[in-house]
Amino acid sequence: MPEIIPQFSFLILVILLVSFIAGLLKQPLIIGYIIAGLIAGPSFLNLIHDTRLLTLFQSLVSFLLFLVGLNLSPEVIRDYGKISVITGLGQIVFTSIFGYFLSL
Repeated sequence: MPEIIPQFSFLILVILLVSFIAGLLKQPLIIGYIIAGLIAGPSFLNLIHDTRLLTLFQSLVSFLLFLVGLNLSPEVIRDYGKISVITGLGQIVFTSIFGYFLSL
């Protein structure tokens, strides 16, 4: 348990720093959180090694998405639903075609 505390403290520091920079650039905080996760996670600097901590963070991301869903109104879904579906399907098709040609 004590080895988690320095990792968690460092992660909080990275989150605060990146979120502050995202705020200065007038970007949403979620962008700062994603960048902080990329910096500290196993994908980039590999600063977080403890699997218990990674499991906790995955659970917190699920909770964050749950909170976003609670604040989402049906009017927003109705207003942006069609364009979101069209954009999502276009992205799937483009990614599939790009991946196919990349594999050749």
